[in-house]
Amino acid sequence: GESLELRFALAPSVFSLLPLSESCEGVTSGGTKWDLTDVVLSRHYPYAISNEIVWDGGAGICTVAVERGILGVYAWWR
Repeated sequence: GESLELRFALAPSVFSLLPLSESCEGVTSGGTKWDLTDVVLSRHYPYAISNEIVWDGGAGICTVAVERGILGVYAWWR
């Protein structure tokens, strides 16, 4: 699997995890309003969209991990 830590200087308006392969297994995220723990995401049911980064003390830190599959990370600022 792969994992990463994202540090934001400015809070994104939207934060989404998008499966780019048919499915992504073992997806875990932290530092978001709606954290995920060891879930399966499917391209046909992408329920990990329109999330938010938890902003704590002037910093936004998020972690994302995936065991299998290709997972896209999307952040959008207004």
